[in-house]
Amino acid sequence: MRGKIGFVKSGKSDGFVDASATVSPSDCLHALFYSFKAEYRANASFMMTSGTARIVRLWKDIQGRPLWTDSIVEGQPPLLLGKPVIFNEQWDAVGADKFPIAFGDFNRGYLIHDLPQGIRLLRDLYSFKPYTAFYTTKRVGGGVLDFNAIKLLKIAN
Repeated sequence: MRGKIGFVKSGKSDGFVDASATVSPSDCLHALFYSFKAEYRANASFMMTSGTARIVRLWKDIQGRPLWTDSIVEGQPPLLLGKPVIFNEQWDAVGADKFPIAFGDFNRGYLIHDLPQGIRLLRDLYSFKPYTAFYTTKRVGGGVLDFNAIKLLKIAN
């Protein structure tokens, strides 16, 4: 399947828009949230780095209520707009032309495939005499299955 993951722009070339009487930095999150069909939003979650979360968790709606809700249950992720937040420190940070926030139903939209070779083991009897070292490798693959199930937030006008 070929395609591209869609995105929504943040409204500012180097970050999020500044709050004013008519604009909120969270407007781009709402645009991202509602850029999906309801069937994809049902099991969707946000993904971002801790640094991006530090910025987003301060945002409030027009009544002054926080968009971010910390979980009161141990082991449960925090919620943003009522959806779970997954932390991925390998993801983009906030910066020009970056994609710091992903939103979607990742189980439906992305496949991680274990290749049939399984785990390979290599015994090294010589490098660390008198010990034996064991090296293991496993091949996996992955790709987007449904381009409608995942969308990104891009830092751009």
